[in-house]
Amino acid sequence: MAAKLSKMDPRELAALLKSECLHSGTGRLVEFLNSLFRLNTPIKELQLSLIGQIVAGDMSYHEFGRMVKKYDDSAACGLVWTADFVAYRCRTCGISPCMSICADCFHGGNHEGHDFNMFRSLAGGACDCGDSSVMKASGFCTNHSLDKPQRAMSVPNHLTITADVVIPRLLWRLVQHFRTNYTPIVLKLNPVVVESIRPTLNLLDKLSKLGAAMRRVIVDALLREDIYTELMKVTSLDESLQRDGCLAYHAAMSSMSPPDFSSLVSPVPDFPALDSKLKHTNFVGELLFWTAVYNFPQEMITLLLSMLPDNTYKEKFTCIFLKHYVRIAMTLKGRTNPNHVVHISVQLFSNEALASKMVREMGLLHVLCLSGLTLLKPALVTSPLTAALPSDVALTERALHKVLNCDNKILKDQCYWPIVSDFANILSHQSVAEYFFQDRVLMQLWTKFLTMFMGMNLNKRELGYHVEFEPNSYSTAFATEIEGCAAPMWQIASHCQDRSTMSQTLSFTRELQAALSDWLEKISVKDKLHPLQVSFHIPLIRYLSAFLQQGVNHQGMSLSRLLRTSSSGLTESLQFIRSPTQLKQLLMFPLQIMAAISEVYCGMWVRNGLQMKCQAMTYLQCHFCASMADLDLYFIQVCVAVLESSGMSEDEFIRIVLDRFKVLSWLTFDPAHTPFSMDSSQEMAMLEAALTFVATLVSIRTNLGLSSEDTLRQEMVTLLCVDDRTYSKLQDKIPDKTGVINTNIQFEKTLKEVADYQVPTSDLGGLQQGKYSPKPDVWENEFDPLHVMFRSMERKEFQLAMDNYTAYLKKAGHYKDKTIPWPPFQPLKPIHKEYMPLRRILNCRMLHAVIYAVLYKAVHSSVISDAALYMSVAIINMALQCESDSQVDNEQTDDNACGVSGEPVRDDDPGSWFSDGSILVNLSTELRAVRYQVNATRINPYEKEVGAKPASNPSAGPNQFLVSLMMDGQWVELLNTQGAAGVATDPNDEWVNILTNMIQTGEPTVEEVPMEVDEPPPTDDRMPDLLNLDEQKANNEEETNVKRQRKGTPPPEFVTKQLNESMIGLLVKLYTKLSDEEVAYSPPSLPKDESLPKKSIHGKGPVYIKDILDRVYASSGRCRGLLDTICGRKRSDAEEEQSDQGASPGTIANRKQRSLEAKQRMIAKLAQQQKQFLASAFSSEEAIDDMGVTEADAKLPEYECVICSQVEQTSEENPYGMCVLLQTTKVLGHRSQSSETAKLPLSEKETLKTGKKCYQMEATRWADATARFDKVSCLSSFCVGWDSGVHVQTCGHYVHIKCMKSFTESIGAHDMQARRLNINGGEFECPICRQLANAILPCSIPRSPTSMSKYTCEELTKLSQQISKRFGVATRQLSLGKTEFDTGVFKFVEDIFRQLPIEARKAARAEEAGAFPYLCSLARTNIELHLVRLGGTLVSDGSLDKDKKPFLGLLLDIFSCYLGKTPKIPLLQTWQSLVGLQKSSSTDHERCVPLLVQDPITLLFLFIFHLPQPITNDHLICITFALYNLVHVQALTRIACQLSSTDRNAFLRPAERSRQSEVSVLLGHIIQHLDHLRKGWLYDTSNTDDVCMSVWSPLAIDAFVKQECLPFMRVVAVLQHAMFDVPLPLIEKPESEFTTLLQFLHLSPSPVTDGTMVQRFSMHSSQSLQVTQGNPLALVRLWCVQFNYFLLSCFANEKSIRVPQNLLSFSPSFHQPRLIGLPADFSQLFEYYRRQSCSKCSSKPQKPLLCLVCGRLICWASDCCVLFRGGRKYGEGISHARECGSGAAVYLDVNSSLTVLIQGQRICRWASLYLDSHGEEDRGLRRGKPLYLSQQRFDLLEKLWQSMKLKHFCKGWEWHLGGHD
Repeated sequence: MAAKLSKMDPRELAALLKSECLHSGTGRLVEFLNSLFRLNTPIKELQLSLIGQIVAGDMSYHEFGRMVKKYDDSAACGLVWTADFVAYRCRTCGISPCMSICADCFHGGNHEGHDFNMFRSLAGGACDCGDSSVMKASGFCTNHSLDKPQRAMSVPNHLTITADVVIPRLLWRLVQHFRTNYTPIVLKLNPVVVESIRPTLNLLDKLSKLGAAMRRVIVDALLREDIYTELMKVTSLDESLQRDGCLAYHAAMSSMSPPDFSSLVSPVPDFPALDSKLKHTNFVGELLFWTAVYNFPQEMITLLLSMLPDNTYKEKFTCIFLKHYVRIAMTLKGRTNPNHVVHISVQLFSNEALASKMVREMGLLHVLCLSGLTLLKPALVTSPLTAALPSDVALTERALHKVLNCDNKILKDQCYWPIVSDFANILSHQSVAEYFFQDRVLMQLWTKFLTMFMGMNLNKRELGYHVEFEPNSYSTAFATEIEGCAAPMWQIASHCQDRSTMSQTLSFTRELQAALSDWLEKISVKDKLHPLQVSFHIPLIRYLSAFLQQGVNHQGMSLSRLLRTSSSGLTESLQFIRSPTQLKQLLMFPLQIMAAISEVYCGMWVRNGLQMKCQAMTYLQCHFCASMADLDLYFIQVCVAVLESSGMSEDEFIRIVLDRFKVLSWLTFDPAHTPFSMDSSQEMAMLEAALTFVATLVSIRTNLGLSSEDTLRQEMVTLLCVDDRTYSKLQDKIPDKTGVINTNIQFEKTLKEVADYQVPTSDLGGLQQGKYSPKPDVWENEFDPLHVMFRSMERKEFQLAMDNYTAYLKKAGHYKDKTIPWPPFQPLKPIHKEYMPLRRILNCRMLHAVIYAVLYKAVHSSVISDAALYMSVAIINMALQCESDSQVDNEQTDDNACGVSGEPVRDDDPGSWFSDGSILVNLSTELRAVRYQVNATRINPYEKEVGAKPASNPSAGPNQFLVSLMMDGQWVELLNTQGAAGVATDPNDEWVNILTNMIQTGEPTVEEVPMEVDEPPPTDDRMPDLLNLDEQKANNEEETNVKRQRKGTPPPEFVTKQLNESMIGLLVKLYTKLSDEEVAYSPPSLPKDESLPKKSIHGKGPVYIKDILDRVYASSGRCRGLLDTICGRKRSDAEEEQSDQGASPGTIANRKQRSLEAKQRMIAKLAQQQKQFLASAFSSEEAIDDMGVTEADAKLPEYECVICSQVEQTSEENPYGMCVLLQTTKVLGHRSQSSETAKLPLSEKETLKTGKKCYQMEATRWADATARFDKVSCLSSFCVGWDSGVHVQTCGHYVHIKCMKSFTESIGAHDMQARRLNINGGEFECPICRQLANAILPCSIPRSPTSMSKYTCEELTKLSQQISKRFGVATRQLSLGKTEFDTGVFKFVEDIFRQLPIEARKAARAEEAGAFPYLCSLARTNIELHLVRLGGTLVSDGSLDKDKKPFLGLLLDIFSCYLGKTPKIPLLQTWQSLVGLQKSSSTDHERCVPLLVQDPITLLFLFIFHLPQPITNDHLICITFALYNLVHVQALTRIACQLSSTDRNAFLRPAERSRQSEVSVLLGHIIQHLDHLRKGWLYDTSNTDDVCMSVWSPLAIDAFVKQECLPFMRVVAVLQHAMFDVPLPLIEKPESEFTTLLQFLHLSPSPVTDGTMVQRFSMHSSQSLQVTQGNPLALVRLWCVQFNYFLLSCFANEKSIRVPQNLLSFSPSFHQPRLIGLPADFSQLFEYYRRQSCSKCSSKPQKPLLCLVCGRLICWASDCCVLFRGGRKYGEGISHARECGSGAAVYLDVNSSLTVLIQGQRICRWASLYLDSHGEEDRGLRRGKPLYLSQQRFDLLEKLWQSMKLKHFCKGWEWHLGGHD
């Protein structure tokens, strides 16, 4: 029966089966389907079209679909897409961060003014339009809006009766296919199993798209348990195959058994999703199971997700998915694509109601936590964290903690990502987060998960050799923490924003502290960490930091409450953070990271390779710092804030900081101090870092209560101060919280407040996007150097900020010095009251001791860097702001009270140097002496670093330095600088005496200059201050004796060094030392009880030091007294010194003058000695004197070879040449006679109207002419090469041709350069400017005048006859000479022809005239391209490009040199016809082109190059006169062809009786001679020309003649300018261009005004008539007779005059070549053309490109449109470039908005023509913001294309390799 039915027509069979189902049941249909779905029939061979017809019944499938869709009542879109699908995301309308909608729904809704973007899906997704749980209803499209009326009609039974039977059996056949094809090998992904089911899945997908009615049928079949149970029973049909399938099914179930969770949590929570037994009861469950087994095929995912609009299905499918989740998680270890899993889960968990239900009923959160722990468990290894001393910790104790191994495949492949992504996604729901905080087991599971990340990727500093292999595991570690830990952290923390959630914060911080305590016990770290180890990954501490700042800043809790935990499970209250031991232990980890960052930038980790610096930069990177660096800094701030309650002092904390930064030993006053494991420069850098860290700790307020608006403002200011930013860069660089979408509405407002917008620019100087720069008041009030330092990934970023700050100060007039000023540190700003104890460290004794040491060493030595100095001053400033006046007793007068320490202090105990913590007290405290130990054996905690720089020898004498200084020539600059500075130097100055003595005797002096010996000289490149030595001499005998004793290595002893300095005194001395003129400090004059006014200060160090001293003077009476004492003593000393000297101001001035004269004499003497040395190096004085040639001797131009640098004249044997680039071009061919720009069509109704292009019209004219005339005559009448001209351009640099040969031969030896160049094609880069070139244009050799210079333009008749005689001389092939110049000319011409297509080269060689017509056309091409570059006219403001004049003249001269020795086209007959020397005869015109239709510009170049060279300007004028007559007559002829019968008769009458000087007579004669055979033959009825009018008035005739004559006149003007250096006329207005050129070309005997009519300069009254022979009207009649012969011949042979009519009406007037006009909105172009099909292959291109020259859609890099040529495969993009632009093309990439440029064998992906509202590109449409056309960029691109400068201007060219990438 089934076989009989299968032979029926499908539609008849379907109708029969449907009828039986309606009347007698489904038995016959079931029987037929059983036979159709036999298991022995492969599923790919199923008759799916028949199945679809059976579902449709008695209707066609199209009719069935239309009928079913009428019952579509679905409220949601539900469109499922795969990867690379274009979708939209609107943050304004979105409720869930995962919200996305399809393009149709987006454009169907109202999103105007919303924050949306377009994106390409990475993993696939589904449209959420209509789902109110994911997006707001206001964003729904019209098809899915809530206002859409809901249909209440039920679906008729007859529509779905067959589908109810077919679809379950189709699903059954799908399941049986999976079962019967399963083997364990499937784990290797057998693609055949999946490939064969795609047609079946496509059929189900088509059915699901018919709407809700059919979707319910499929859902019913998927979910009903009875259908599944019934169909899965083993039947007699294919029984063996069914049983084999059952066995395979059970085997597959066993292979995906769930893991054992008892080791992770006990007892295991009782949730259905954690049940170890899995049983499938419906088709959707088993299909999901097989989807997981077969690695989630995309088609299966699409089928399962396409049913989600059905709410019943969505909930049941989610439950089934969760039951499989733990099993799916186990397949993520490298076999399953994680993106496919997320594609499913993100559609299920974005709904908060459903997610919350799954959490409570199915244990979703427990499933995710346990799945993550189980998945990562195989990646755990024993933690390598050790204590500072390995012997302190037992191995068994260390082995307790397990940490993730970042080299494990699970982490490298990010197999964990689906789990943590789902975890973060569901925690974005408030109800789910509440459940998480209420379940302690969940929080403990998550802290266990976080503990696995603690201390991963531990780095150990290498001290010996460089690591052989640099691991890249750091990137895995950072990605793992940011995705696996940070993203969920911010989602959880986002729900703890107010006091109502305080309990949640408290409960979670309790678990975090407990987990940290357990972790510390496991790793057994004591008081210190290993100094050579660091890990950047401490997520548990960062979690605690995040919730502490949430609790304090947002929920109003105190730190004491948050850090106090109690639990019923603990026997006593656990005061976790209040334990000094655990506080110190936890503090060590973030502090170690901060110190390691500084070590990395100091070069101490260089032996670990570049990866260590990459870790430091990643740690500070904007996308990581908010989750890492900020939280680490905040944790340290919290620890410092609770120091007092935890029992740790501020002094102890500062000591720990100094110890971690390895600068604690630097505080010693021992002059022989050498640091461990670093050189002195590194130690100084670490000291800077330690001081910066302390300042950062008390000033950075990111997490200390700063509002989100203020935080945004601060971050924005920091970024703008470093560099001007685009809008997107600014948005991207703002530190963000991972996983939380930044919807800060304050961004735009804040940006307008702090920044000024710089509009984008597009010109030949380059492209600039729209950028933002800080406002002036930002530099004044908001620039925070400390925050810039903290955010800088590289130290150069801070330097950039300081450079910008300096530039602002100079621009504002605040600063004029050439050096960089000190950073303007901001005053301390308010912080939350809970953190106020943090700033107590500013007034601790240990920190003040550090500052004292810095100031003392800065005053008494030169080893202190500026950074350490200004950081110390900044810390004093901060401490003064935190000082309370009540702490200071201003009335104390005794010695002790005045701050004088009696006993010497010990340098190994800096905390005891001061007895008080007040900065004001300690500033005024004077330290008498310090004791330090010498000869003591110091213990290095680790081996000394191998290869450290040795300390400089302090005993090295200064003379050695002076010798090296003088040898380097720096002494002249040194002395000049000293003299120019105006310093009161003396001829007896020690350094002057030394230099003078060395000059006179040639030996160093015996006497040494006294230098400081307290500290070794600096080891960096800074030059010591030689000419301004410190006043205090280093004659400390005590220290000298100590050094002498050390030579004998005596036993250790203590040495006392006298100090007698206070910090105030040191600051006063430092102020004097740093001042340019060593000005002493003077205290301010303040009235009693008056404070200093607040003001912003800028400048160098003395400015800031003075501000500190002024504030101290005003704040403390004791400090005021001390300052008065110090400054009074200074003033008295100065007065005493002045009185001893007895010098008047005049005497001082004389002394300065004498010192300056002495130095000048010394410099002059040294210069004389240097001259004598140079003279002795040459063999004779003439060799020096005759190095150049004077201009008077130069008769010819001289050139400089950029290779050998010789300057000389060119010669035949050693010629010069110019580096040029030859490029084929078709730009001239794309000129159009339409003045309107063609617009790109954006709909099916629009068409592209480009009009007729020049190359098309020329090709038609050439084809018509060559079919009717002799080929030689055609070559002499029309231009060739419109399809492939060669443009020559140069960079302007000259080389010897011989030098260039050697240069090009050496290119092959340099692989990097050779890879960029086509060496075989002759390419090279200009040796000086690196521009691309491929030929050398020889510089012309002067030639002797020919006999043709006998006549001038005063004798035009004789000159015309002379030219006629020269045209009559037979030409023959002459061989070029054998000189280097001739060889260069020949090679240059060969290089030109090598650029042409093969067909053009073959045609040139086959012609009798050889290369003559082709080179003439190339000369014309370059002249006309020069005109195009000038804008198509000679109208200019006086800035014409004059640098091209010699180049064009040189090019024409070289062409003439070559053509002078080649055969030429006969031009005698043409010339004689042109000037009236030959009379017409019928035989002369049979195969010759009539003169009336010949191209005058072509004749111009042929005439010029035919004559013997060099010709004179008179010859050019003569030829111009003759051709202008032809041009004028041709213009009037075209007018005659457009006249109506009435107008023609009107012009015929004046021709018979009027004077010859009127234009109407000439026009009448033309009409008479062209129209006397058959009236109306040549009348043009097309009326397409712009100037064609119904009535031809004199004004219309005037305008038309001007338009037709101007192209010829412009070419002649440029030609005359290039060949004879005749300056082009200045034409300011377009209206005067014609009249000005008439006079410039001598075509008018007198100046012509703009208003003159055409009658005044017509052919009858023109100067050009002098070149003609006889009556001009007879000459016109002769030309008309020639054309009449051609007309009659065509009519006789072809019965048509189309060709003569077209040739006669051909107009030479073309508009500039233009690119296709683009729409203003890119979205219009994108949405239309991404859906268009290729006209060649009719398929949708994967990479569609639009040709901006012709508007064609191109398939880029596609196999469908491949062209094979010469054995190579070329894509359509390359083949079209050859066709449309002779190898050049300008494309617009539809998918990326970029401009793709093709030039020869290269491709350049240039900038985008579309910018967003902030003037910024969106390359690749990554941001997806609306884009708008930048007209500036479009005009620039058009100009570059017109002028052939794309290769020079655009960067990033690479080989296109056939355009098939």
